[in-house]
Amino acid sequence: MSKKINVEELPDFDLAEHLKTDEDIATYLSVVLEDDDSSELMHALGVVARARGMTEVARAAGLTREALYKALRPNSQPRFDTIARVCRALGLKLTAQVHASWLMQRSRNSVSASAICAVLAGGGVDFRRPEISLPIQPASLGDG
Repeated sequence: MSKKINVEELPDFDLAEHLKTDEDIATYLSVVLEDDDSSELMHALGVVARARGMTEVARAAGLTREALYKALRPNSQPRFDTIARVCRALGLKLTAQVHASWLMQRSRNSVSASAICAVLAGGGVDFRRPEISLPIQPASLGDG
């Protein structure tokens, strides 16, 4: 017979204790960003800040500890400047990527810039390479 476990007796799980490396932190935040949920992002930045030490992060971001807690609480709506300062204090760099669904949508009606150059140069074309795309209208391929 299996022993019943009382949920209240289980230890609390604190993700901040498991974010030990920069790669752990980057992976965690990347997964959170996939959900497009600003409240979850604020929570995740708070978890990362706790992993790094709230006092040190607040000092590096130029905020008081209380202001950092307030900015990173769920459902807060901090200014972008605050988010950028916290990210910088955490050693994170915000970057932009083209969303995969947007690329798929654009690729239906476009030809990549490298494909156009290859055709003009008389070379082969590898359409599997993801590159910047230029929209091409079928009429534009006519007698111009």
